[in-house]
Amino acid sequence: MLAVAEFSGLCRGNPVRISRDLETVSGRIVSYDPGTGVVIGTFKVDILDVRDLENKKKLFMEHILKDVSDCRLWVKIVLSSELCARFRKISTIRLSSRTSEALIVKLKNYVYALWCRSGARTARLTVLSDVASWRPGELTEIVCSCEKMPKLFDDIREDLMMVVEGTQETAWNRRTSKAS
Repeated sequence: MLAVAEFSGLCRGNPVRISRDLETVSGRIVSYDPGTGVVIGTFKVDILDVRDLENKKKLFMEHILKDVSDCRLWVKIVLSSELCARFRKISTIRLSSRTSEALIVKLKNYVYALWCRSGARTARLTVLSDVASWRPGELTEIVCSCEKMPKLFDDIREDLMMVVEGTQETAWNRRTSKAS
């Protein structure tokens, strides 16, 4: 399962070197503004592959983060159609229009939005908030400091593994089973 991490911050180092470092983790610099020094980059992680996840967390923390200050990060996850169907079954809220649909899914660590566009072959899963601070109606993705990236990735991996293994029970399912 592919997670696409995007980040931005103030470049304190050489943007060309940062770009070369990112290439080793399937990433790249998307934008660099020499006037302000702001850099925007992206890299891809197989979130369920522990080795890939650990390698990319380590490289990011040791090489990229030292050259980017006030760094902020957000994550999008690309889902297969099989996993998309599993998320549909455990969703708690559904919002739809003619062209797209958003499903809200509460898992152990985070609340996610599953975004599906009509005719699109893939669905995108975004992290909205941690479970404790989420409020219904919040549909914007969470942006966190890059220093928190290792914990964010570990928690996302834990949530997704529960769905992959089929051990996740949503808060909605627990409420309805108690009422029976």
